This record gives sequence, structure tokens and C-alpha cells, in this order.
Amino acid sequence: MNAHNIYAYRNTEQAQKAFYNACERYNTSKENKQLIKQHIEDHILDKSLKEETKRKYLYDWAVIMQWIPQSLSNISKQEIKDVLRGIKECKYSERSKETYFTKFKLFYKWFK
Repeated sequence: MNAHNIYAYRNTEQAQKAFYNACERYNTSKENKQLIKQHIEDHILDKSLKEETKRKYLYDWAVIMQWIPQSLSNISKQEIKDVLRGIKECKYSERSKETYFTKFKLFYKWFK
């Protein structure tokens, strides 16, 4: 069974809503929301990825939002360590943790 099958029954609109709900739930700053949204658009919309992959990317970022500091534009080394520690110590599977770590790392490379 393909790992993305769990996202096959949800549409992209629901995935986007999950991302925006996470931004609201974790009091994400407007600046961070725009930065992450731009990263997501640059990363998934410019590629010919399956719709399930695009939805998974949005759902994963909805989870990652809980560890994001208030200002990504001025993120410190300590805040980066805090994000990575949050991912490492979360209740999700090791595979999910690796996915979140990779997505955050991609974001950071894209941002810098």
C-alpha cells in the first residue's frame, strides 16, 4: 500500500484548510504564514507531483507549525535546535519525524 493513500480521500482544499487551521491554532505570525505558504507553493506547485503528495506536504506542515518560532526571518540557532528537538521528542513515528525534519530542513535551505 502506498504511504500517500491515507491522503487520497481528502482533497487539496481540505489540506489547505488544515494548514490554515494549524496556523491559527499555533498563533502563527502573519509573516511566518506567508513565508511558509510561499515555500510550500514554490516546492509543490512548481513540480509535477501527484495530488496526494501535494496534500501530504500541506498536512505535514500543519503538524510542523506547532514547533515554529514567532519570527522565522530572525530565527536563531537555539530556535532551530528547539524546532528539531520538538520534532525529535514528538509522539509521531520515526518515519514521520524524519519527514518533518526533512521538510523543515528544505524550508530553511529555501529561506536562506
